[in-house]
Amino acid sequence: MISPPGHIFSRSGTIPSSGEVTLYVVRDKRDGLGRPGRCGIIRYGGFKGGFLRVNISQDGHTYSSEYVIPSFLSGYPNFIHIRHDDGIFISIIRLTGIPDEPYQVVIMPGRDPEGTL
Repeated sequence: MISPPGHIFSRSGTIPSSGEVTLYVVRDKRDGLGRPGRCGIIRYGGFKGGFLRVNISQDGHTYSSEYVIPSFLSGYPNFIHIRHDDGIFISIIRLTGIPDEPYQVVIMPGRDPEGTL
């Protein structure tokens, strides 16, 4: 089944010079979900080493403990896989890492994100 537009939040890019990216999964104008996401994958393709630090907010005010994703050359796995059954609600994601390193984020409202890597 193909979902209607706006039901998958997908971003890829590079960490800017500030070292931080904030993604608004719920209220993004291009393809925000309109409600917190329930599953997804956050991937870090860093080649300079280091780590991507990920904080998730379910309400837009408080953030989770920090998840740490190693770079492609520093360890495995270089992604976080969040499943619907984990009980995590994803409203805002804050990524902190080395500037100019690539990241990929795919968040869905409640489906299994298998095959999105």
